[in-house]
Amino acid sequence: MSDDIKIGGAGAPAPITARKIDFTDPKQCGYFIFSILLFYMAVSSIVVLLTTFAINLLSLFALSTTGSLRFSDIRFAFSMQLFAGLEAFESLRYLLSIAVTSVLTLFLAFSISGVKTRYIAPSRRVDPIDGVCAVFFCTGAAYIGSVVAKLVVELGYLAGLRLNSTLLAMPDSLMATVFYFLALVILPALFEELLVRGLILSSLRSYGSIVAILLSSAIFALMHGSLPQVIQGLFFGAAAAYVVIKLDNIWLACAAHLIVNGSVFLSLVVLKIYGYAGYDRAELIFAILFAVLFVAAVAAAAFRHREALIEGLSVRTDRKDLRPLLGNPVAYCFYLVCLIQIVTRIGRSGLFL
Repeated sequence: MSDDIKIGGAGAPAPITARKIDFTDPKQCGYFIFSILLFYMAVSSIVVLLTTFAINLLSLFALSTTGSLRFSDIRFAFSMQLFAGLEAFESLRYLLSIAVTSVLTLFLAFSISGVKTRYIAPSRRVDPIDGVCAVFFCTGAAYIGSVVAKLVVELGYLAGLRLNSTLLAMPDSLMATVFYFLALVILPALFEELLVRGLILSSLRSYGSIVAILLSSAIFALMHGSLPQVIQGLFFGAAAAYVVIKLDNIWLACAAHLIVNGSVFLSLVVLKIYGYAGYDRAELIFAILFAVLFVAAVAAAAFRHREALIEGLSVRTDRKDLRPLLGNPVAYCFYLVCLIQIVTRIGRSGLFL
């Protein structure tokens, strides 16, 4: 990139500072990052239960002929299956669980660390051409990751393992589809970027930009549960982190995340309307489109900035410095939870069919 968008260039923020946590201390930094991640993963289950209770309770009250609720009705409100099959309720519960969990996690992170907003949501003005190149660099990286993931899945089938996750079902009603779109496309593109490419990436910047890119992309990948998503997350996470560091603008990563998730949503719409033949065709079209855009973006960036593409990246740490960051008990708990999620989605051929 040009000199005006290098790390440390004019307008770029100084290394992250906070009022309550010293992110240059690997132990403090590690405990903070992995505690926030565990909170995010744990509270989502609690929020699902609470949102289910709230929706069920309101629904029971609305359906009550007496205008009041008995204790037995309140007890039934905790049932996850009370309104099973009603798409609007299912989609709304999914939407609320993501929104509430993400907001609570970011609020907790702000409260604990005292990190300034500009580090969570860097918004430096970017040349429009550079911005477009950055977005399609990220989307192309995501689809390269998807190709690698499909190759791993095929190799898994040869070994008798089912590594791919089940395709999500597209709801029928318009209201449920709107809720589903918000939950699948909009909210993750916003909140996951603020959490990972905002808070976590910024927290790791004092250990060097390359270290920050690698660790934040690994954390982002592990959060996604299934092996194919982990692989794709590694590719997209690394590209998005690179873009945020080089251009100091998180909204480009949000836009790329939105496009990738949007293509998944459109593919599911095609699957519902045209079946698996149409779904495969849509996947091929998206793969070709993003591959072409990726090559064009890389070529344009190289032509405009040449050597500056890797300038400003640094490694300012050593292996010893990372041990307390990655090797603390909270980090091990995070690894274990992620491993359990991944393993539970892998089985012998036919076991989970």
